[in-house]
Amino acid sequence: LLGAASFYLLNRFRRTADTPLRPAHAIALEALTYLRAQHLPQAGQVEAYYVALSGIVRMYLENGLQLRAPEMTTEEFLSAVTRDTRLTSAQQRLLGKFLSQADLVKFARHLPSLDDSDMAYTAAKRFIDETRPSESGVVSGPLSDAPAGSPAGPLAMEAHDAAA
Repeated sequence: LLGAASFYLLNRFRRTADTPLRPAHAIALEALTYLRAQHLPQAGQVEAYYVALSGIVRMYLENGLQLRAPEMTTEEFLSAVTRDTRLTSAQQRLLGKFLSQADLVKFARHLPSLDDSDMAYTAAKRFIDETRPSESGVVSGPLSDAPAGSPAGPLAMEAHDAAA
């Protein structure tokens, strides 16, 4: 009986250790899909939408890229990100613009349009897609390094993606 109990306990812990954890990008993308399905901006709950959207991105940054985002203000976090070499300058700009827009909604009571809300969703999704680790563990393909205001910049591509 003692041997059977110890065999069960050892195998139970081994099974839990063998179970792979879901990647942070998969969890974040699932959370984004769930958030979008709630149609919060259309229901007038824009602030709740942006709080959830920025929370998903911040948790992805913490769990997927090991960047301590939730405890920092946006300014502190963006300052820390510029010293991190895992994100390209274009990815840093995209993240900075996204978080700044979210802060405007959350703290300055800015009321964005539905198109702006869709673009914020697209920016969050695109950031996660393009920074998730590849099979080799390296961050995926970089965003364009064109200036953010140029037609080839990340925000123009987001607007195109949102319109599609």
